[in-house]
Amino acid sequence: MDDEQADDYSDIKLQRDSANLREEICASIPLFLYQDIDASPPSLVRKWVKQSNTAKLAALVNTFQEWPQLLDTSLRPIAEPLIFAFKHYIQRYPDRYFKLPQRHLDSIEPLPRAVCKLLYTLCKVRGTNVISIFFSNEPSLLEPLLDAFEMWAFPRIEGQPSIANSLTWEEKYIILLWLSHLTQTPFDLAIISSSDAEESSHTPLMPPLLSNFPGVAQRLLALGFRHLFSVSKEHDAAKLLLVRLCMRPDMHRLGLKQSCIEWLLHSLGRLLDGSEPMSIYRVLGGLSFLAGFFKSCDGVSIAPFVMTVLDCTEKISAVGTINTRTAYGSAAVPDSDADNMTSLGNIIDHLMTCLGDKDNAVRFAASKALSVVTQKLDPDMKEQLLDALTERLRADGILREIANDTAATGPLKPHEACSEKDFSTADPLQWQGLILTMSHLLYRHSVPEAKLPTVVGLLMNALDFEQRSSTGASTGSMVRDAACFGMWSVARKYTTTELMRTAGSIVGSRRNPRHLTSGFPVLAVELVLTAALDPEGNIRRAASAALQELVGRHPGVVPRGIDLVQIVDYQVVGLRSRAMSDVALQAANLDRVYLYALVDGLLSWRAIASPNVVIRRHAASVVGKMFRLHGSGPIAPLQQRVEDGRAQSLDEWHGLYLALAEVVRRDSGTSCRSVTTRRDNLAGGSIQFLREDGPISTDDIVAKGKKAYLAAEALCTMMSALGELSFASVVDRDDESAPPNKDSADLEDFEYHMAILEQSYEHSMHLPPIVIPAAAVSIFHQLRGLTHKRLLLDNILHAGKGPVIGRIPEARVGWIAALGGVFQACSERTPALIDECCVSVHDALISQLGEQSHWLSKTAALRHLYQPVYLAFLRSDLNMMPLHQALLDCLDDRSVANSREVGSEVRMQAIETIGAFNEAMHWNEAQRVEVFGRVCGLALEKIDKIRDSAWRCIVKYPDAVLPKVNRCVHVLYTEPERMAALSTSSVMYFNFMLNFCNDHRLRPAMMRGLITSASSGGEALLSAARLAISRFVTTCPAADAEMFYDSLLAIIHTELPAGRLLWPGLEVLAFLLETDIIQYSIEPFNGDWLSTTRLPRSSSSSTEWRTLLDKLAALQKGSNLRNWNTLVQVYTGLARYDESCERALAKLKRLHETQAGVPVPSTATSPNLGALISHHVELCTSLFDIFHKMQGVAAQITDRAVLGLFIAFIFYLVLRSSYRLFLSPLSSIPGPPLAALTVHYQTYYNVIKGGQFLFKIQDLHRRYGPIVRIGPNEIHINDPEFYEQIYSLHGRWDKDPAFVNQFDNTDSAFGTIHHDLHRIRRRAFHSFFSKQKIISLEPLIQSCVDKLCQRLEDFAGTDKEVPIRHAYECLTNDIVMEYTLGNSDHSVEHPDFNPALHETIKLLGMSGHYMKLIPGVQSMLPFVPPSLVTFLVPAMAPIVALQKQCNSLASTIISSAPSYDPKSRSHPTVCHEIFYSDELPPSEKTLRRMQHEIETFVVAGTETTAHALACTTFHVLNDPAVLRALKAELATAGGDATLQTLEQLPFLTAVILEGLRLSYGVATRLPRIAPDGAIRYGRYTIPPGTPVSMSSMLLHHNPSIFPDPLTYHPQRWMGPGQRQRLEKYLVNFSKGTRQCVGINLAMAELYITLAAVFQRFEMRLFETERKDVTLCR
Repeated sequence: MDDEQADDYSDIKLQRDSANLREEICASIPLFLYQDIDASPPSLVRKWVKQSNTAKLAALVNTFQEWPQLLDTSLRPIAEPLIFAFKHYIQRYPDRYFKLPQRHLDSIEPLPRAVCKLLYTLCKVRGTNVISIFFSNEPSLLEPLLDAFEMWAFPRIEGQPSIANSLTWEEKYIILLWLSHLTQTPFDLAIISSSDAEESSHTPLMPPLLSNFPGVAQRLLALGFRHLFSVSKEHDAAKLLLVRLCMRPDMHRLGLKQSCIEWLLHSLGRLLDGSEPMSIYRVLGGLSFLAGFFKSCDGVSIAPFVMTVLDCTEKISAVGTINTRTAYGSAAVPDSDADNMTSLGNIIDHLMTCLGDKDNAVRFAASKALSVVTQKLDPDMKEQLLDALTERLRADGILREIANDTAATGPLKPHEACSEKDFSTADPLQWQGLILTMSHLLYRHSVPEAKLPTVVGLLMNALDFEQRSSTGASTGSMVRDAACFGMWSVARKYTTTELMRTAGSIVGSRRNPRHLTSGFPVLAVELVLTAALDPEGNIRRAASAALQELVGRHPGVVPRGIDLVQIVDYQVVGLRSRAMSDVALQAANLDRVYLYALVDGLLSWRAIASPNVVIRRHAASVVGKMFRLHGSGPIAPLQQRVEDGRAQSLDEWHGLYLALAEVVRRDSGTSCRSVTTRRDNLAGGSIQFLREDGPISTDDIVAKGKKAYLAAEALCTMMSALGELSFASVVDRDDESAPPNKDSADLEDFEYHMAILEQSYEHSMHLPPIVIPAAAVSIFHQLRGLTHKRLLLDNILHAGKGPVIGRIPEARVGWIAALGGVFQACSERTPALIDECCVSVHDALISQLGEQSHWLSKTAALRHLYQPVYLAFLRSDLNMMPLHQALLDCLDDRSVANSREVGSEVRMQAIETIGAFNEAMHWNEAQRVEVFGRVCGLALEKIDKIRDSAWRCIVKYPDAVLPKVNRCVHVLYTEPERMAALSTSSVMYFNFMLNFCNDHRLRPAMMRGLITSASSGGEALLSAARLAISRFVTTCPAADAEMFYDSLLAIIHTELPAGRLLWPGLEVLAFLLETDIIQYSIEPFNGDWLSTTRLPRSSSSSTEWRTLLDKLAALQKGSNLRNWNTLVQVYTGLARYDESCERALAKLKRLHETQAGVPVPSTATSPNLGALISHHVELCTSLFDIFHKMQGVAAQITDRAVLGLFIAFIFYLVLRSSYRLFLSPLSSIPGPPLAALTVHYQTYYNVIKGGQFLFKIQDLHRRYGPIVRIGPNEIHINDPEFYEQIYSLHGRWDKDPAFVNQFDNTDSAFGTIHHDLHRIRRRAFHSFFSKQKIISLEPLIQSCVDKLCQRLEDFAGTDKEVPIRHAYECLTNDIVMEYTLGNSDHSVEHPDFNPALHETIKLLGMSGHYMKLIPGVQSMLPFVPPSLVTFLVPAMAPIVALQKQCNSLASTIISSAPSYDPKSRSHPTVCHEIFYSDELPPSEKTLRRMQHEIETFVVAGTETTAHALACTTFHVLNDPAVLRALKAELATAGGDATLQTLEQLPFLTAVILEGLRLSYGVATRLPRIAPDGAIRYGRYTIPPGTPVSMSSMLLHHNPSIFPDPLTYHPQRWMGPGQRQRLEKYLVNFSKGTRQCVGINLAMAELYITLAAVFQRFEMRLFETERKDVTLCR
């Protein structure tokens, strides 16, 4: 994409993405503003926000800067929440502005500051007037806003934080703007003013005020004048505030207007006469106030001040700075009764001078002010001013086409306009100012009819204005933009009658007025030309808008107007290439008046003469298309332009050559007598451009330096076009007997054309790929005899041996392209030459594929190899082995040039060439397997574009690539489109490709490619490749896995000692060893981790692994830290296997000993290499000693040693107890001493007393207060307001290992100890439990509930009781298993509702206390035979069975992964999706990890929800009033109510929330650890790393929050605001980063189940009392 079109593409991208951007902004605003985002509506605004969040939102809004209208539909939902939050803040928390935490000064900011930044960004993007509409206009807000502003801007309290004195200019600007909006209230300020202003609020830079001024007015004036003279942007808002205040009727009655003006004029006078130091900002502020004031008043009001203001502004203009000149222009005085015409003339002269000022702001202000002044003048003076403007243009020699004085001779006639316009001497700044002034005059309808033709003619000339600076930047765009505004004003402000009366006098600006009717259509022509061809996107759009105004407001006067507007669409012209081609061609088809204008425009600076070579090429193509569509008519301007020879640069001649070539080429494809005649004329007229004396010759190719390629392209393109024309005009006479000199003219042209071609070779990389081959083919076509054509081919072949071709790679590329093009032409038109030259061409191209050839030559030769190779292959006597070997070499090319791996370009081109060969040639089996085996290897390579290209080749030609015996080939045949769309960076892709590694013919090449992706690819690619490897080797037969490892070892041995794939191969080996994949893949894991392990057997030698260890010793050199780490990992992994253990340990120790002499990078981020190796040595030595050399006790321990050990143990206990009681950082926290001494204080109450420690904690809090030390290193807090500080969404929070390890579930997300690992694990499935997902899961939940109801119906009418707790457990178990695993045990259908399930879960919870007593027992259970566990502890049988079932389910998921198809299921299964997640590394998808996750889903998803259902059911049935109210409400909802409908039922919701309160969720404490910082609670400081916990039961029973907490009382949730207040303290699902992920699923089950049960059945309690559902242990 060229630079000039970058903005066009960005506009299109913005339009395409605008909806998503608006949605993102609207979704981010509530999160940005409110803390209680889940409330409806949220009301708790934040006090502080992160500066980074403010910056992100501002950046999103600022994206719409270039196209602000796209934001309009979302302005209200964006602006109103911001304004409401600001209002809420100043009304409730204005004093919090100062209380910014000192440690966060650089990262957070007060909410008002952030809101003001966003509101200012909206004002900047969409305009102040638009955004101010959304400001609240409540009069009662005026004083609170004033109070907040004064408090924050002018603090009166000493020692305030620095934030108080740094009110930003955005805050001041927005608040002043809001205050100015509030001053428009219709009530007198005296009514809404509660107090007088303090004296301290006044500023010396303000007029003295009367005592009867309202206090609010005095404060507003003080703020306004204090900021009117400020440096930054807020002075604009202050000006608006003061002007609106002065214009109020009540302030006018008090004389505020006159007082302010007189004081300002006096103040400015003192500055000008030197009485006070000159301040440019005071001058600017005063003038801006006067300008705004005069603009808002009528002439009568300002008449007394006119002369004084004029005198003052004239003096100020002498200062000569941009700001005062701008303000002076803005303060131009409207109509008055002043008779001092001299002053008026001085104003006009000054404004005319400012029209050429170098500053944009000055020119804009002057043009606007001059138009305002002109509007007030009488008609004669208006005409004089317009004449002056025109004369100023004429004085600079700009309008050379206006031959006579319009004022003297009347409007110009079309024939009086010259054919030339020259803008070279024009001043673009003055031109812009003058045109902008005329545009403003037109917009105000101030141009008389007599002057309208002249002014419109000027605008049309301005549309063609172009100049470029010395750097090449355009300076004419601002002039054309102003002209578009003028054209739009003409169309909008003048009636059709007015324009029709003057249309005959409007002069067009085209060079060929014969084809453009002077009059009304010329306006449309100019706008079409600008909209289609202008380089600037905003100008093209402006011209399109003006054209729409012209056609829409003046129907019937523009030829084909409606069709024209549809073509020249505002959106379509945004992209320059589309505007130049589609818009221009379609407009030309409408009417010839547009055709000739567009052809003329295409030949101008906008297209053919553009400095952009891409645009010139595109324009030439469009000219050719117009010629083809409209015959010879459009060729006349081109021929005239070429014959005149007026092109001034090589760029322009280049464009003309390309255009003429396109015209010639387009004409060569038609045939009739008239066309033949025209073709001959074209050939005769164009051949002169290929002579040595033409405008461009071969000398230019040599002499033009960096632009020499333009000359080469121009000549070659013209030559190729003439060749096509010659081929179309003359029938070839391929006469073998024709004499060599039959046509001497042919040879003369041949020599010159060959010179052009040969000199163009070295510029081939700068030319379009088709140019040189087409030029060579054109020479071939122009030669008449077979002998001459043979001579051409010999010439090109001989040139390949020349010094230039051999020395310059780019020249070799051009030579190859010419050779390929000529051979292609021979094969199509001259078959007699094929037998003679195909071998020579074949050999010449094959020679460019050698190992020493440049990579550019290789890619070029591969592109042009297909035709000669195919034809040569038909000759049975040709040896094809060189081609075969050359292709193999290209597929393995790894060339590097300028630190860039360029071999990838060769490999990619080789893949495409092989694909082309496969369509035409019959490969033998050996060649096919060898070549396409390399393609399969490249399909696994780490470079994305190589994998994509190879994969396309495989999908396109599966027969050539893959063995037919493989079962996966069928997929490529049956679903090619789906396979082609497969991402080559996905796990699924690598899984599919690895299926073909079973074929020994493909395996070596595929392994070489796979190693690169699995070792050094990007993060996503590395994860996908390694996960695919682990799946492949663990699911394939052991023999295939061993062959896989054998291939890996073979590559490593081959690459030793320094091959390209050596270290990548070792990294893959280290990964396989470190993750135990090798062990699991060659023999099933039997659960005994002390059993003997072996390495895969090698097919070549039984000592392969030992040989590898010996060879790796030679690599212990160098300083590459990554390589050292890889080597250590390989040694460490091999040390775990019997066959290599001793040798690996010896190598590792040797590595450690020699490491001292190895230089290690001394960077802060590099780990200590010695420590790294030492760690691995110690680890491996310990494992070796413990598990392989355990021989018993070395010596008997003597009695003395026993006594010494006993004394040491007692001494240790005394020291530890003293430390815990008196020296520990927790010693100051109250609690029982025994709890501080030992963790077995908890064990006593949980094990001996039977789970009573929770109630003991409750007693301890009654005794010691809200914070208690309940263990040597654990704190418990009972403070509802502190809950969210511990269970927080912010910061890092770990779990207590002692708490987690009791369940042996640390591989699940629930049992994960560390915060960062938990985030990774949870992210893989968090989205499956979102609210939206659960809503989509409603049919599944409803079907399970229906099954439960059917079972309950079986009990109806019988005397059997229903174990409702068991029934609910079966229900929740079925739901969670169906959703997470895709199948369930159908427990609901169990005759007795499967009571074993209840007992298993109950036992699992109780076992935790015992497992915590003996740490490590749980982690050893998986390695103990299940039969032994159940034999020793029969009570553990249900737990063992559950673990065995979960292990089986996990194995099923892993084994069925390749055939898993989510589309075949009604809903996604969570565990399958976790296993397929690209966000998890392979180490997170092991069998044990999946088993633990399944256990968590099954147990947590069954027990807690079932308990809540059972508790709620009991309490509802136990209270008849509650039961009746619930049934009455459910009756109103109907029997088919959806989940969303049920959630809107207030009493059902209250019933559920109260049931949750009394069911507690997890009743026990849930410890959290803050690893990064201390926790402060009151006067206590809890050090980092200390477990801190709270309990849901204590919180739910807190009487200060829940009065009468033991009573089931749903009505407590139904008062106004009660639910919002109380839900903060409902913590069944915990809170923070570790909140239960299944909260939405549980709530859905509660709503649907309870509604169904109580709607359909009448139930009563049977032998169940309150104590049966009360927590007792």
